[in-house]
This record gives sequence, structure tokens and C-alpha cells, in this order.
Amino acid sequence: MLTARPADDATFAGWSGGGCQGTARCELRLGRDTTVTASFLEAPPGTATLRIEPTSNGTVASDPPGIACPPTCERTFASGTNVALIATAAEGFAFAEWSGDCSGSDCLVTMTADRNVAASFVPTATPTVEVTVTVLGTGTVTSQPAGIDCTETCSASFEAGEQIVLTGTSDNIDWEGPAL
Repeated sequence: MLTARPADDATFAGWSGGGCQGTARCELRLGRDTTVTASFLEAPPGTATLRIEPTSNGTVASDPPGIACPPTCERTFASGTNVALIATAAEGFAFAEWSGDCSGSDCLVTMTADRNVAASFVPTATPTVEVTVTVLGTGTVTSQPAGIDCTETCSASFEAGEQIVLTGTSDNIDWEGPAL
């Protein structure tokens, strides 16, 4: 992963080559020689640069427009400009908070100096796993917590990480044990 950090008197213009583009971080999967170019421009006087830490769990946009991260995660604004940032979570995630030059649930920065901001997103749903049981012979298998109760083949979904105990009952043998 490559991250561009311009000097105080410059702005990052973007990546080219190696499959990288825009101003977001450049992530490479190397399997052969690769050339990547980072372009920097001299910052005009009376400006400040706003940099957003990119994430794959959501997007960040700015008002006034210019930031749409990813892929455009950096923009230079005229000094004194008030910039509001809007976080939008990806499916399965919710916005948690701002960090860097913003904090809490709202982000409004006054561009009197270069600013760096990150948005945090958290998963909204607990991942689940499916347990499938096949009963060979005559008998019944049940689960604790409830969900499995079958005499042939059945399945049920449980929260990932949850301990499931399966109990088998037949005419000849009873057994109990954790699910794999």
C-alpha cells in the first residue's frame, strides 16, 4: 500500500500506473515489475488541503463538492472555506465517528490550515454460520440453542462464535457434544 504525503507547499494531484488512480491510497498486488507515479502540484497561495483517510466500509463526500472518497480523498480549498463532510456507510455497516481534525458525529472544518480526517464505520449485522446435520440410521438430533431438530437432514443458522451443543437420541445410544 502506498500513501502520498505532499510537502507543506504542495498538494497531491493523484496516482497513475500500476492500476492506481485518483488520490486514495494506492494498493498493489505485486506479481511482476510495476511502475507507479505520484504527481504533486505546488499549492496556490491562500489555500489549505483536506485529506480523508479512505476506507472500504463507506464513503465520504464534501460540501462544497470536491471530495468523493474513495477515489478522490484529497482536495485543496481556498483558505477560510468551511467544508462539511458527509459519511455514508456501505451495506452492512454504520457510521461510528470522525477522527483527526474532526470528532464525534458531525464534521465541519474551516480550512485555515491543512486538515486530515478519518471516518470510522462498524458492522451492523452479526455474521452467521450455517450448521447442517445429517442423521444416519434411526434417531433424532437437537441443538442447544434451539434450531436443529431433525431425524434426517436439517440445517439452521447461528451467530458466528456461538457455542452450539448437539444432542443425539436413538433407540440404542444417547450422545452429546459440541458442534464443529
